[in-house]
Amino acid sequence: MTLRRLLAQVVFISMLVGLFEPYYWKMFTVDRPRLSAWLTELSYSRMPGYRSFLEEVRARTDEGETIAIWVPMRQWFGGYGYAFCRAQYLLAGRKPIPLLGRDDRPLVESLRQAEWVAAWHGAPAIEGFTVVWRDANGTLLRRSR
Repeated sequence: MTLRRLLAQVVFISMLVGLFEPYYWKMFTVDRPRLSAWLTELSYSRMPGYRSFLEEVRARTDEGETIAIWVPMRQWFGGYGYAFCRAQYLLAGRKPIPLLGRDDRPLVESLRQAEWVAAWHGAPAIEGFTVVWRDANGTLLRRSR
């Protein structure tokens, strides 16, 4: 074996040792249910209770129904847009509609289309809607018939 070949092998082995990350072994022993729960809640960390509220709304509404999303944020880029996008994921199969436009103006016509209003952290009095369900995170209102 030549010195050059021996040096190449030492460099190669050094590179492999340097590239090794301890996480490569840890990922086989991670507590998967706990990690899964943490990752599920991660995207809702700035809105505690919002995910569980939307899951309750989903359980109480049927597929195809139109649900207006009300949250206390009054700016699209100040939180409303994020809350609305999250609602679209959790209310898949239903039709979530925004009550606030990207220009931060209320969308009154959306309320006319809605069969339900999901109000997180608040229960605005909306004419023509009655409270169907309420918990610590929000209120679900249904159009009066």
